[in-house]
Amino acid sequence: MTQPSDEQPGQVSPWGAPQPPPGYAPPPGWQGQPPAGYGYGPPGGRPPGTNGMAIAGFVLTFFFWPLGIVFSFIGLSQTKRTGQGGHGLALAGAIISCTFGAVAVIVLLIVVAVGLGSGSSAGPGVSGLGLLLQS
Repeated sequence: MTQPSDEQPGQVSPWGAPQPPPGYAPPPGWQGQPPAGYGYGPPGGRPPGTNGMAIAGFVLTFFFWPLGIVFSFIGLSQTKRTGQGGHGLALAGAIISCTFGAVAVIVLLIVVAVGLGSGSSAGPGVSGLGLLLQS
C-alpha cells in the first residue's frame, strides 16, 4: 500500500487533486489541505437521531394529554440541552396537549354548570342525592 508521500506524478491525492511531479511548484491557489470548516465536523457533534421523549410526548398527546404535557416538556428540555433532533415534535406535543387540557377544563366547567342548573328543577326523585335522602 502506498502512502501519500510515495505518490507518483499524476496520481490522485486523498483530497482528489492530482499531485504535481517532483520539483514542480503546486498550481496557483493550491493551499495543501482544505481549509478548516469544510467536510465533516468534529467527532461528538450533534447526537444522532430524534429525542425519544419528544416522540413519546407527541404520541401521548393524542391518547392521554396529561402525560403528553409532561413528556413533551421533558423532550423540549433535553433537545435544548443536547442539540438532538425532535425540538419541533416536543413543541407541537406541548402546544396540542395544553390545548386539549384547556378544552377539557372548559367542557368540564360547562357540564358542571349545566348539571347544577338543571338539577334543581328536575325534582328530588331524579338525582342520585335525592334517592339517597329519601331512603
